[in-house]
Amino acid sequence: MPSNRPVTALRHLAILAVPALLVGCAAPCDYGTGNTLPVHESASLPVVPVSLNDHRAPFLLDTGATTTTLLPEGAKALGLQTDQLRSTRSIGIGGETRGQNVLLARLRVGSQEVRQLTLPVAGHTTGEGQRRLAGLLGADFLRINEVDLDIPGRQVVLHDQRRCVAGDPPWSGSYDTLPLQVLSNGWLRLDVRINNRTLPALLDTGAAGSLVSPDTARELGAPEAVLSGPPAGRALGIGTEEMELRAWRNVTLEVGQDRLEGVTLGIATLPEDLPFKVILGQDYLGSRHLWISYATRRLFVQRQPVQPRRS
Repeated sequence: MPSNRPVTALRHLAILAVPALLVGCAAPCDYGTGNTLPVHESASLPVVPVSLNDHRAPFLLDTGATTTTLLPEGAKALGLQTDQLRSTRSIGIGGETRGQNVLLARLRVGSQEVRQLTLPVAGHTTGEGQRRLAGLLGADFLRINEVDLDIPGRQVVLHDQRRCVAGDPPWSGSYDTLPLQVLSNGWLRLDVRINNRTLPALLDTGAAGSLVSPDTARELGAPEAVLSGPPAGRALGIGTEEMELRAWRNVTLEVGQDRLEGVTLGIATLPEDLPFKVILGQDYLGSRHLWISYATRRLFVQRQPVQPRRS
């Protein structure tokens, strides 16, 4: 993570209503017929097209967001009606905000559609490359799928797990299989090792870089000169405050069998009482082919993008 790269991290509370899960079929998912979306990178973050009332808009694909959310600019551009009955409290790296929801007739992601929604609108500090985002596609939508995320290959495939039984990814070649905890709000937690210490981490595709709090960095042995030195950039996310970001270099990071030396880890103030110590961001995730299985609570990781086996 370059020293001047902003980090986007942490989103919210309220859960968007999605259709009730259907009883799984006996047959395994046909991974050759998934819902394929193009992915492009904006400020090192994965952005996908989403249709809101038939208007196409760029959304950040964000496993760190518990709720699919509009940013104020997106809601304003679409001219959506305010939901006078509902508001949402959002907590992120930039503090706490509360905003009135808006009403949406249709939200469509590729071939998947949800109707008659109330969506939260949350303030968000943004960097230069993120200002055209309309919103965040969060875990409330993603968790009904098996998510095949291939950022190097510029695509994501969503396999609707409401209609079939999830299995292993149809990949050739070797890959790592890691256990995941799916928290009640949709956050994905896994264990990582930093400088030989095992810590719980949030898998956050909406964070440009991996980071820890100052207290965690101190426990891990970060030099005081780093902790009290000049900031290297800003940490960006939900909330209106821009938090200082410090860069701790030459860290060892292990994720499963993957061991990386000389990693740069961001240090920024995080909200208290989080169920994890590390945010694992796109500096690690963005160069790998990921399969996120909410149903079986597993993460599959392959260092290089691969093609599915052909029958």
